[in-house]
Amino acid sequence: MTRAEYFVNMADKRVLVLDGAMGTMIQRLALVDGDVTFGDLPPARGCNELLCLTRGDLIHDIHLAYLKAGADIVETNTFGANRFSLAEYGLSDYVFDINLAAVEVARSAVEEIEREDASRFAFVAGVVGPTGKAASFSPSVDDPAYREVVFTDFVDMYTEQISALIDGGVDLLLVETVFDTLVAKAALVAAVSCMEERGISLPIMVSATFSDRSGRTLSGQTLEALVDTLSPFPLFSLGVNCSTGPEEMIPLIRKLAGISPFRTSAHPNAGFPDNDGNYSQSPAHVAALLDPIVQEGLLNIVGGCCGTTPDHIAHLVKVARDGKPRSMPRHVPRLRLSGLEPLSYPKPGELLAIGERTNVAGSKKFARLVREEKFDQALAIARTQIEQGAAIIDICMDDSMLDAPGAMVRFVRLASADPEIARVPFMIDSSSWDVIVAALPELQGRGIVNSISLKEGPEVFVARAKHIASMGAAMVVMLFDETGQADTFERKCQVAERSYRLLVDGGVCDPASIVFDPNVLAIATGIDEHDRYASDFIRATAWIKNKFPHVSISGGISNLSFSFRGNNAIREAIHAIFLAYAVDAGLDMAIVNPAALVDPSSIPPHAATVIEHALLAEGESPATDRDALIALAMQPLDLQQTPHDGPAKADLEWRSLPVDQRLAHALLRGDDSHLANDLVEAGNLEAVQIIEGPLMEGMAHVGKLFGEGKLFLPQVVRSARVMKRAVDILQPRLEAASSQAVRTAGTIVLATVKGDVHDIGKNIVSLVLKCNNFTIVDLGVMVPPQDILAAAKREHADIVGLSGLITPSLTEMAHVCRLFREEGLDMPIMIGGATTSEEHTALRLEPLYPGQVFHSTDASHAVSVALKLMSSSFQGEYRQQVAERYHAVRSRSESKGSRKILTYGDAAKRRFVKREPAPTPAQFGIREVLDVTLEDLVPKVNWSMLTTAWKVPPKSQEAERLVADAMRLLGQPEIKRLFSKSIKATLGIFPAESSGPDIIDIHTSREASVSMRFLRSQSVGTDGTCRSLADYIHPDRTDSIGMFVATTGLGIGGKVGALRAQGDEYQALLLTMVTDRLAEAFSELLHLRLASMWWGYGNVQSIRPAVGYPSAPDHVQKATIFSILDAKRRIGVDLTSGYAMDPPASVSGFYFVGEGCSYFSLGPLGTDQLADYAEWRQVPVSELERTMQTRIVGEGE
Repeated sequence: MTRAEYFVNMADKRVLVLDGAMGTMIQRLALVDGDVTFGDLPPARGCNELLCLTRGDLIHDIHLAYLKAGADIVETNTFGANRFSLAEYGLSDYVFDINLAAVEVARSAVEEIEREDASRFAFVAGVVGPTGKAASFSPSVDDPAYREVVFTDFVDMYTEQISALIDGGVDLLLVETVFDTLVAKAALVAAVSCMEERGISLPIMVSATFSDRSGRTLSGQTLEALVDTLSPFPLFSLGVNCSTGPEEMIPLIRKLAGISPFRTSAHPNAGFPDNDGNYSQSPAHVAALLDPIVQEGLLNIVGGCCGTTPDHIAHLVKVARDGKPRSMPRHVPRLRLSGLEPLSYPKPGELLAIGERTNVAGSKKFARLVREEKFDQALAIARTQIEQGAAIIDICMDDSMLDAPGAMVRFVRLASADPEIARVPFMIDSSSWDVIVAALPELQGRGIVNSISLKEGPEVFVARAKHIASMGAAMVVMLFDETGQADTFERKCQVAERSYRLLVDGGVCDPASIVFDPNVLAIATGIDEHDRYASDFIRATAWIKNKFPHVSISGGISNLSFSFRGNNAIREAIHAIFLAYAVDAGLDMAIVNPAALVDPSSIPPHAATVIEHALLAEGESPATDRDALIALAMQPLDLQQTPHDGPAKADLEWRSLPVDQRLAHALLRGDDSHLANDLVEAGNLEAVQIIEGPLMEGMAHVGKLFGEGKLFLPQVVRSARVMKRAVDILQPRLEAASSQAVRTAGTIVLATVKGDVHDIGKNIVSLVLKCNNFTIVDLGVMVPPQDILAAAKREHADIVGLSGLITPSLTEMAHVCRLFREEGLDMPIMIGGATTSEEHTALRLEPLYPGQVFHSTDASHAVSVALKLMSSSFQGEYRQQVAERYHAVRSRSESKGSRKILTYGDAAKRRFVKREPAPTPAQFGIREVLDVTLEDLVPKVNWSMLTTAWKVPPKSQEAERLVADAMRLLGQPEIKRLFSKSIKATLGIFPAESSGPDIIDIHTSREASVSMRFLRSQSVGTDGTCRSLADYIHPDRTDSIGMFVATTGLGIGGKVGALRAQGDEYQALLLTMVTDRLAEAFSELLHLRLASMWWGYGNVQSIRPAVGYPSAPDHVQKATIFSILDAKRRIGVDLTSGYAMDPPASVSGFYFVGEGCSYFSLGPLGTDQLADYAEWRQVPVSELERTMQTRIVGEGE
């Protein structure tokens, strides 16, 4: 028995326990730049996966902690170890290395635990994450059919990662945090392909995330639709994870356990983040919430996601020990189809209608609209078909005047962007295999291919069926073979059985994935053999359903009455009676125009009798029955009822509303078909009044419903597009009305803050804001505060939007808020992202930039916030409402009391104790470094950081061009002359002694000394200490300290200004960024020379922390460094009143040397320490807020 087989066996006997969060554990580590640096690349802060290569020991220890807590499964640290995600760090060429190392690290922890207990087995799950990109919806507001990354790109990317995981020796695969089912399909296609190539079979777990109260994935699918979509794939389990805590996840777990054909899993977050970004639910609380679910037998696997720790897992192990695993449901084959919602099956004995009007052969109007590329109107036909009762839409582009594959892909993408259409399954209808191959990768849900047959022989038939099955689709099998169409009862049965045996007995697909089409052929053609076509279809349907009860039967009904084209009444009557008999025989679905379906009872009895005789051909002379039918067609026929007018009539009731309500309702529906006429009718209102009245009210209502979970993202996007269309129509009236009219609603600068690479949420906000006529300047991800500030000024932004998903992003947002206040700006900042909240914004961010920070919960809310901030009518009232809410939040927080941390005194007792002083330098004192040249620094420049700053992939052709441009710039004689005078540094090495827990005395000369005090962490680190930089000076013996100021920017600002004055923004920006990179290279060169020459400590551990960073947050300390080194006089570098260095391309900091000296973050500080520190500095505590960045959390305890 293989490990994978043993794993499956265990899962059937007891509830298995998955491990907890990896990121949460990594964030607790005091990582230094060296830990996340690989080769010549810059430090990859935020790239947890790189630690598998650089600090595998840390990841091993995390795995081991979970295993010792009792976890049965550990997940490899590979959530983002794919080419797309690693490209942000310049690591896309190391996918194989990182994944292979991740498996080796996890495997070593498993082997260690199994050695300790020979009776125990644990398993390694190779984790595959979702990336930040989507396959089923567009990042472009202007083109819903645009895809940044297509399905095949995802398959290639996942194949690369999964190959490494399998080759490394994982026991199973886990595709987790699925928010776009089409991306999950790509991962499954890759996984199955990799296993087939190696001749192995591993269990595959899939886990999806449902991020809002609508119970849908981010891409819009319901849980039921997700289950149906993935039902044909060989999954070991299907579960839910992330986004919520256990309490919110329980309804999803219950629903999943009731419908899933697979084993079930759940690994929720430990609740939601608190004001400081920490997850709030204790191990005992999480376990108590999940215990009833486990005891009821609803889960097979339970574990933890964000915020969970080994303690959480230990508690879940106890719960799982007493629980019972969910029993696998009895497999009952049935056809499962889905769009954004599951297929809505009719009642037994009723027909499932497939709308035929989105077929260029079934509708001349549709064909014309597609040829003329009037896709909006073509989509309206699809919506109408669904409103009239179509449960599936048949999409066909087989027209000689069309690029059929291109037209199919474009229409499917556009239809997928319309939630009213996308909610139903799609039937991809084509006689061209190339069209089918092009369309299948566009289906997020589970659709049907129409069709394949034995026409080209069994090899082609089976190969095509395998491809369709591998993509998760169902298939229509037309009853053709090598000799032609099966046109008699006997031939239909023969070809059906042969096809079935090849597909089912051959292991290609489940019988429920087969939809037989026994060929509806035209009757009453005048050819005797054709007279039995209807009856043979009905008889064959009954035979097939009896022989193969799990297959479905379909047919294209319009073919039946082709002889009577032009006579709609007789055609509808023939179809109605034929369908009654066919459904009774077992017909499940039919391609029809649902609007033309009539009740057989509406047909006059005499006419019904004539039609029945012609269809059933049971009389002695079928030719006579045929002639009677032809004669009937020559007479007027009254069907006594209007065909199928219910849904369409009800759907148009909103059109009777007043025009302002119709406009608002159009936004809610996402329907622009009447927009132009309604805006004309509203001509008595000013254009601005229309926008700020019914249109803005409509968008606000959309946002409210989205927040309540009554609408979902694709609907919001569609509503936003209608809003944009309305503004476009009104634009001439806006421009003609007054000078106040503007082309855009405003300019918004968006950025994912420094240290965070997650951008899917930001991209969605960008799209929806663009839909609402905002000009968006998207700065991308990992954007430093100064870059955000510069862009906001440069673009004259009306609003700045900050996004972040990970906890450290909150600190970066605070940096930006403080920076904007220091600059004296009055530009509003919108805050958004998974770890943010209105409470955190009120308590931690808005006080840093009073009156200008606004929290947004999601994309629709962001639109509402932005519109209100830009509205002359609503802005004042909205700002007042927010201010009152923030005040209430702060009042509640104060009444709750502060979070408890160690007292300053207790923290000091846990200080780090340095064992030995640093090696004594050959010479103390200050030196000026004036001999470093441009040629010395260029080889040390980290060009990847330059290209990353430009958002250019480091190893791309664009990156090569950018670096070449930079090198040409640096080669210009004028630039060389500038840098010959701009590269300067001063550094000093001094004796130092400890004169208290946090104070050191620096002997700057024989007669003089300067005291410096460093803050101390009041949170216990992973090594049990509460560190201060002062600890890096020996407590009892004379030690040494270094400090430096270096610049490459002297005189460069003038050249940058000259370039901008010439209109050469590119060269100006390039020179600015290259100068910054040279400053970092200079800092690194100084550190190396310090180790080898001036201090001479060699390989002894050393750090160079900068002032203003997490271990030394008080910027005032820069002034001490500048004073001791006399930096302004020696090298011309000055400090501004805000303690910013001038020129900007300058760096400064300390050098600490000795074993145990490592980088760390102070974390939150207590008011007890800050009061003591303020007293030592002889300033009020309020002054500290201006000069330092830290979190104050109250008295320690």
